Amino acid sequence: MINSNSKDLVSICIPVFNGENTIRDTLLSAINQTYENIEIVVVDNCSEDNTVNIVQANMSGHIRLYQNSENLGMVGNWNKCLEYAKGEYITILCADDLLNRDCIEKKVNIMRENKDVVMVFSASEIINENGTSLMKRRIFNNNKIMEGKKISLRSYREKNLFGEPSNVLFRKSALNETGGFDASMYYSADWDMWLKIANTGKVGYISEVLMKYRVSKNNQTSKTKLQTYIKDDSRMMSNIHNNNYMSTKKVDDCIHRGMFIFRMFARIVYLKVKA
Repeated sequence: MINSNSKDLVSICIPVFNGENTIRDTLLSAINQTYENIEIVVVDNCSEDNTVNIVQANMSGHIRLYQNSENLGMVGNWNKCLEYAKGEYITILCADDLLNRDCIEKKVNIMRENKDVVMVFSASEIINENGTSLMKRRIFNNNKIMEGKKISLRSYREKNLFGEPSNVLFRKSALNETGGFDASMYYSADWDMWLKIANTGKVGYISEVLMKYRVSKNNQTSKTKLQTYIKDDSRMMSNIHNNNYMSTKKVDDCIHRGMFIFRMFARIVYLKVKA
């Protein structure tokens, strides 16, 4: 373990709803970080299973457990986590994902060494319900410090380059500038958020796999309907145009929408083949 006396606090926020099958492993991946100065903020969104009991059985000095009085929806619960977070750095760790032991340490080091970096993401590994590796996702082959405006524009034109909510560590100061997740969105709420934050400074990337993203039939985004994807994409484009946090041209919008249609077509074909 590293000496954390001089380190800034990191809030690992775990929003959860009916996560009894995975929450213990997710908690342990947060507890066992090599970076010691952490708080683990668990916000239960009115789970109807044994989630709360499992969290309580694994409580440590790092963990604070909150229980919502009503279900706030997935993105609403992400924002509730942010309200409780006290750290200088924050990550949203979904209740079925896993952090590698040195994930927080390596991402914090990037931001401590580069004061203008407002968020860091890394390569990730996709696993199934049983934890079996399906693939590794690596956007770049080398570590990078990038201009936020450039990487966000590339992401807007292509796809969510930043990856899953659990894959991003960001500064609370950037959050204070941009505000939280857009709770009117579902599938694209994290992408919309990363574009906003990226435009406030520079973005760090680590080519090493530092987290695992779980896909399963119970995964929230795996249940997303096509209409929700379309609604979210339109909302994200509206946010960009109305809030002026990105400078885009009509050609950027056309490329973005073309790539979106391609991804949706590919998804439909995949679901038909899978059926």
